[in-house]
Amino acid sequence: MDEQITLTQNLIFNTALKVSKSRSLVKRRMQSLGLKFTDSQDVRDRLVDIEKGALKYVGHFCHDNDAESLSTMAVILSELFLLQGELSTSDEYGDLETSHWSVAQGPCNEWVQSLLASENGRRKFISFRITFDKSDERRRIIEENAKMLGGYLLPYFVNFTSAASAFITMPDRITFKQVQRNKPIIHPETTLSHILTIEDSAFLSRIKFKLISAIEHLPDPSGLYANMFNHIMDRALLTHLDQDQIDSPCVCKKVISNYADTMLTLPVFNLGITGKYRHWTPWGINFVEFSRQAAKEKSCVYVPESGQIQWKSPEHKELAEFSLINQIIPQQYHWLLGVPTIWRSHYRNHSDRLNLFREWRDTNGCG
Repeated sequence: MDEQITLTQNLIFNTALKVSKSRSLVKRRMQSLGLKFTDSQDVRDRLVDIEKGALKYVGHFCHDNDAESLSTMAVILSELFLLQGELSTSDEYGDLETSHWSVAQGPCNEWVQSLLASENGRRKFISFRITFDKSDERRRIIEENAKMLGGYLLPYFVNFTSAASAFITMPDRITFKQVQRNKPIIHPETTLSHILTIEDSAFLSRIKFKLISAIEHLPDPSGLYANMFNHIMDRALLTHLDQDQIDSPCVCKKVISNYADTMLTLPVFNLGITGKYRHWTPWGINFVEFSRQAAKEKSCVYVPESGQIQWKSPEHKELAEFSLINQIIPQQYHWLLGVPTIWRSHYRNHSDRLNLFREWRDTNGCG
């Protein structure tokens, strides 16, 4: 097999998003958010308006391949974070329990079924209803972070595995080389103390596991590190381990920013007799599985020569980062990035939470 190949953009991005399929996906996703669980016409009308806006801009995106349409769609979808599901159940003793669902928890029907299946199926369903929360504070949080929250939801409504060309720019003809083991210029300086800190921290170890599962052996486009896993560990995690206190939101943001840059690796392999190429993106299957599929096709994985692929703009990268939160950050830590995953009386930022903890610690003599 050739060690180096040259491909045109049309050979790489050979599958365009179809308007009909994209709109159908939006409609199915909206149905999964519990439309059948509401008797309120106001709630139905509001959900229909959100769906109409999403359908309009996903259609624009399919026609123009312009991420600006996705940004507008994200702002529209952010209103779904006001959607609240209230599930009433009873246990085997007849005691009532109320649980609340948010759009961040995925399809509401699956969420309801998972709760009913807990405790060995001894919980009995009483009722489930969908409403829009009237909390002024939650609305303010959502309006101030509309692009981030809507971007967080976008991959659920849009097939991002075919959307890479909307975010990156490259020459008409791109030179690729076979994936090979290169001698890295930078070796992460990992000490025993670093290893113990990561393994002893549920937060850090879970992020590390997510990274290994997603991009193990993925080449570093800069050529500085042996692979992207080492690149992200060095620049996003290890730099925080020598500090007195780990800034968890900052770690999450750096991990996402560096993980988004895996887009610039754009690995491809030949699909065989069709002559077409398949490309990898961070929104799709993990890189190990991608490599396995290449082996099944008796093809090599190729990556672009360094410097050929760039983000179209900082705004394009930012939107990609928002859309990758759910992909690489464990769900229990999404709140660190400002995603309102549960319902609260007050929505505090990270600094407020730390001050509250310090106040509690000092009051209780735990300092």
